Amino acid sequence: MLKCSDLLEAKLGFFISVASEVQGFLMKFQAGKPVAPFLYEAMYLMLHSLMKRFIKHCVLEKNNSTIKLMEVDVTQKCNLLPITDANIGFAARHSLNERKASDTVKSNFKKECFSFLQKITLKLIERNSLRFKLFRGIRCLSPNILISASSSSCVQKIELALDTFVDCHQMTAVTADKVKSKFCKFIASPYVKKEMLEFKYE
Repeated sequence: MLKCSDLLEAKLGFFISVASEVQGFLMKFQAGKPVAPFLYEAMYLMLHSLMKRFIKHCVLEKNNSTIKLMEVDVTQKCNLLPITDANIGFAARHSLNERKASDTVKSNFKKECFSFLQKITLKLIERNSLRFKLFRGIRCLSPNILISASSSSCVQKIELALDTFVDCHQMTAVTADKVKSKFCKFIASPYVKKEMLEFKYE
């Protein structure tokens, strides 16, 4: 029978695997750079990466936007993979196999990992600021969005952000109209589109 200490390597392997999912996000968005326009897309990728470890593929396919993804109930059994199919990472899985853990030990370990994945995902969703119009709006300033989205879609997004500033009395309606007009000219410029195509985030 394996002792708790015998599972230490597997536990560390699991936590390192999960940490690697969020490390890049934290390093990027805790930097003193103007990275807010990239937040929406990056949050979706991180959430999706974590959730595909324990959420059914068909559920993720159906909820293929950030807002929809945040509405997935990660405690609802019908949305969850069988515990035996949960992705705990190569290191944890190999450690369990090398130590010849019994099926019961593997099952209990995966249950703990499963519970952790649910809790960290719930916490990320709970503290997520992407429900706010401002964050949904300023993603139009991301080069990826400027290149791939239609002009009308970009304008709708900047309007969301400007509405927030006007509602919070951080900008007058007249100024918001001017900003929108300048933004429309900005995204229509061939030079801007060329620069966006060449943009590389460092």
